[in-house]
Amino acid sequence: MEYIEIIGWIANGVVVIQFLQKDMWKLRWWGLLGATLWGVYAVGIESVPLFCLNLLIWLIQFYHIRKLSIEKKRKNND
Repeated sequence: MEYIEIIGWIANGVVVIQFLQKDMWKLRWWGLLGATLWGVYAVGIESVPLFCLNLLIWLIQFYHIRKLSIEKKRKNND
C-alpha cells in the first residue's frame, strides 16, 4: 500500500469520528482535519474535483469554527 492510500484511509477514519461527535465544536474540528487530509489525498492522486470539494468543505468548517469561537467569547464576556 502506498503512503497516499494510507492518508486516504486515515481521512476516512477521521470523517467517521467526525460523525460520532455530539459536541458541535469537536465535530467541526474533526471535519476540518478530515477535509485537510482528503485535500492532501486529492493532491496525491491528482484529483482536481476532489481537491475543490474538500477545499470548500474546509472553508465551511473554518467559517463555523470561527462563528462558534465568537459565540463562545460573547458568552464568556457576558
